[in-house]
Amino acid sequence: MDRSPSPNGSDANQGNKSSEKTLEVANNLSAAFELVKPVNGVYQQEITRSEAPDIFIKSGIGLIALPLTEEQAQRMVSAASEGQMNLHNANVSDLSKKPACVFSPDAFDVKNPLWEKYVQELAVAAAEGLGLDGSEVKPELDALWLWTTDCLWTTPLLKSSNKGARRTWAGTMLIVLPSVHQGGDLEMTDTGKVNPKSWSTADYRQSMICWHRDTRFLKFKAPSSGDRLGLLYDLHVPKPTSYNQLMKSHRIAVQAVQDAVEKYTVLVRSGTIEETAFLLPLITKIPQARGNAKGGGHISKDKLLPADLAKIECFYQKGMAEIRGFTTHLALVWLTSRDKWTIYPVQGEETIERPGTQYILGDIVDVDGGLDGLAEPFRNLEGATFGKENVLHAYAFESGVTRLTAKRAGFEEQVFVKTVLCLMMHFERMD
Repeated sequence: MDRSPSPNGSDANQGNKSSEKTLEVANNLSAAFELVKPVNGVYQQEITRSEAPDIFIKSGIGLIALPLTEEQAQRMVSAASEGQMNLHNANVSDLSKKPACVFSPDAFDVKNPLWEKYVQELAVAAAEGLGLDGSEVKPELDALWLWTTDCLWTTPLLKSSNKGARRTWAGTMLIVLPSVHQGGDLEMTDTGKVNPKSWSTADYRQSMICWHRDTRFLKFKAPSSGDRLGLLYDLHVPKPTSYNQLMKSHRIAVQAVQDAVEKYTVLVRSGTIEETAFLLPLITKIPQARGNAKGGGHISKDKLLPADLAKIECFYQKGMAEIRGFTTHLALVWLTSRDKWTIYPVQGEETIERPGTQYILGDIVDVDGGLDGLAEPFRNLEGATFGKENVLHAYAFESGVTRLTAKRAGFEEQVFVKTVLCLMMHFERMD
């Protein structure tokens, strides 16, 4: 990291060796982070796109237009009460409560042809959020769930569809569909944990929530106001992995990151390299806001994809805080690669000067998206430059670059730039 006009150290050879060791550290960290995958028993993702299915319910109900209205929900309940559909009610003698309904796949059709493609995209996101392989995931429609206002809901058995091959069943995905806004949320709680955790839907908007097949103790609480409708899909992959095995692999990956950091601290203690910072490009794509207040508060860990969030959260795992004599600081930053080519015409041929790629630090915030929690080593670093040895996956900057061209008297300049969201890490020596 270059914070001054001239580099520290008077011996160029010593500087080259330090750079080589820094690159070695970066390669070790890079390989370790490749092993880190998200592992979640339950994963939720807000849906920002507007795609919605055309649901046609048989037995005279017809097309359900979204957002769901109370009148449509009542028609569905009436049909279920007449025995045309499956009915779920925890206490049928309590007539003050409306029942909740479950419609099997043969009771309705999804007619929007674009919906199937969209569901596949959501299934990939669901699989990756659970820590499964999303490259070959196949969603299979299992049911249509209806919750009415404050209904008595008995959660259906959490098992794979009878049509699905049980050996490939890996998890379940619930897509909660838009409804008329009446203020109530649908809530789901994992009661199988010592400290139960709950998830709420995004109010009346569309959202997706999924759970691993080994997550068996889920309780749904109906909205206190309004009705909610959800499509349930089983997720199938060629080789499902148990939750315990996913957690075992995750612990091994976290240990690999810890080992890489400890190797780095040994080099710092020996004086082989100076303390420095490393930058890990993330895969999450967040548009850069223009004209924002300093600090880029539009980025935070709650907007990251599961694969990126897992890399941050591994620093909070047991053992990562036990690296003796060092403390870890994390931040989210915009990092811009800048590669300038100066082209001179010489005797009918072109000569190109290319000093090398610079990596320039832009907005920087703490991982929660603010400035208050920003560690001291990161303050006032905007505009600092880094070498390639500090960037763990420099290839993230090699595609999708923007070229800027300017013609000058006697030469031409071409500047290639690309900005990527990165996790910035600094391991500060305390002793």
